[in-house]
Amino acid sequence: MYTNEEIRYKYMKYAKFLDQYEKIPEQLFFKKRRQRLLKHASGYVLEVAVGTGRNLPYYPEGCIVTGLDYSSDMLAEAKKKAEALPCQSA
Repeated sequence: MYTNEEIRYKYMKYAKFLDQYEKIPEQLFFKKRRQRLLKHASGYVLEVAVGTGRNLPYYPEGCIVTGLDYSSDMLAEAKKKAEALPCQSA
């Protein structure tokens, strides 16, 4: 079993390149699923384990999304994605 520090280190290490590493599976398997699932979201949304924010582009306009994650490095990547979207981010 990993210690909290080991887990934190792994997420810190992978945060910057995780999306690139998973680009092919994302395109082949997950993109359409995210689109189908998240198009039904509305209002306030709490996304636990937001990771690098791969779901963020798929939320419909008007959703107010709050993302939580164990890793501050993953949250930093999610924040970059949120800031690049054509909506308001905090």
